[in-house]
This record gives sequence, C-alpha cells and structure tokens, in this order.
Amino acid sequence: MINEFAREVHENSIRHGWWEDKRDLPEIIALCHSELSEALEAYRNGEEMVWMNGDKPDGIAVEMCDCIIRILDYIKLFPDAKIFSMTTAAAVMKLNHEFGFRPVTYDDLTDDVEFWKGCEGCRNFNVLQEQHYRVCICTGLLFDPKEHFEIHHPGE
Repeated sequence: MINEFAREVHENSIRHGWWEDKRDLPEIIALCHSELSEALEAYRNGEEMVWMNGDKPDGIAVEMCDCIIRILDYIKLFPDAKIFSMTTAAAVMKLNHEFGFRPVTYDDLTDDVEFWKGCEGCRNFNVLQEQHYRVCICTGLLFDPKEHFEIHHPGE
C-alpha cells in the first residue's frame, strides 16, 4: 500500500514538473523541515489537526503529511538504496530491529571512506580505523527496503 502511494506521489510530482530541475537531499531535508516547522507553528497557534481554509485543507496534520509526501517522493528516486545504522546501545538495536533493520557483518556495509567519517566523533573510531573499517565494537545494522516493500525501478 505504501509503495503504491509513493509511486503515485512521485508520478504526480513528475507530471507537475517538480523534477525538471535536479533536487538534492539537503534541499529535500530543508523542505521537510519547513513543513514540520509549519506544523509546529500551527500547533502553537492552537489550530486543529485538520481544518478547511476555504476549499483547501490546512492544519497540523496537513503540514505533517506534506513532509511525508516529500519523503516518499524523494525515496522513489533511489529504489536500490539501503540504510545503515551503527550502535552499541541495546535500546537502539531493539528499536531498529522493530523497524526492520537486521544485524550484519561489516562486509555487508559500505567500504566508502566518506561514509565512515560519520563515525569520527565516536569513542570507538580508533578501533574501526585500526581494523580498516571491517570490525568495530558497534553493531552494524542494515535496512534493505527490498526485504520489506515492493520496489519499482523508474521506467518499470
């Protein structure tokens, strides 16, 4: 169901010219932040979750849905993308497992040095470097959308 909705969202965006210009992740994140800021402002103003502004729905839930729509639209550009998570915290591992992540060996993660720069602030980073990014104290977790959703590549 969510795949069908994401496909419809993305096709609608293409029909309306949203993807005529390339849009990168920072722009999409900024747009999502803007939608969520509008939801927060509506909440602070005491607005209803949904109310009619003339013939157009408005309100907290509408702004939050706009963020979801932007995310669904963007992820359809990357049907083969996988999400990595690294943690030593049992609570994070449990939560990620509930979201569909599974523990993997470091061989299943990326060998892109740029990716591992995100770990530089971790107290275990020296272990990761000494092991050439193949072993660490943290548990590597992977979410592969293909294991949870029906994936359609553009043009299919």
